[in-house]
Amino acid sequence: PSTSLTVKPMRMCTPPYAEIIDECTKYICVNNQLVLFNKSQSCPFTAKPPNCGLLGFAILVNGDKCCPKWDCPCRCSMYPDLNVIT
Repeated sequence: PSTSLTVKPMRMCTPPYAEIIDECTKYICVNNQLVLFNKSQSCPFTAKPPNCGLLGFAILVNGDKCCPKWDCPCRCSMYPDLNVIT
């Protein structure tokens, strides 16, 4: 059996124009043509939360679902002589 792939032809547009696909993906108008922009693919952070071991679960620190930044929680201890260890 043969398979075929249908590709959408390039559509012309006039800047500023954007077509939202979902919260992380949209088409934007560049040089009068629609270009697909995926925020998740250009993210400088690792999408998967780190393993924090004994510190507990990783925390999403920037609130961005498309480009999440994770960090391990801080464990702070205060001693009677007012020394603090983080």
